[in-house]
Amino acid sequence: STLAVTGNATVGGTLGVTGAVTLTGGSTLTGALTQKGGAVFNEDSADVDFRVESNGDANCLFVDGGNDKVGIGTNAPQGFLSINKNSNGSALPHIHLIDNSDAREAFITNNAGDLILGTMNSSDDTIDSSVTVLTSSIVFRTAGSDAMSVTSGHMFLNTTTERNSGRFSI
Repeated sequence: STLAVTGNATVGGTLGVTGAVTLTGGSTLTGALTQKGGAVFNEDSADVDFRVESNGDANCLFVDGGNDKVGIGTNAPQGFLSINKNSNGSALPHIHLIDNSDAREAFITNNAGDLILGTMNSSDDTIDSSVTVLTSSIVFRTAGSDAMSVTSGHMFLNTTTERNSGRFSI
């Protein structure tokens, strides 16, 4: 049998449905939605977007259905996956890679167009070591100090202790 409702309907309590439910038009759900199974969004490949808000970011996760792109922190992803800093600008866009084997984690970030790869202590967010790729140079850092840099075809080694006596080769 079929239940057809034209106009508004209110159900107080629990509405149990066995079988498929089809909603046409806009729907508003107030309260938590509990899903006990798989879920597919946009099965018919319509040019529609999907957005998840967090408490502080209206575009915490954004899927651009028409351009096949995903944005984290943006509703205008530039590539297949775009990660932007949060909307209030307080953090650099970054990815943390954590394997839970110790207190260190790896990260990749973009700071004003400079690519930074590094490791850090997750307990206090201090950077242990990093490689920064600038427009015209690459800088290697350990414990916050430059260890080596390559700039305009020149290599600079910055060290206060002798690491390997005898020879140096490139």
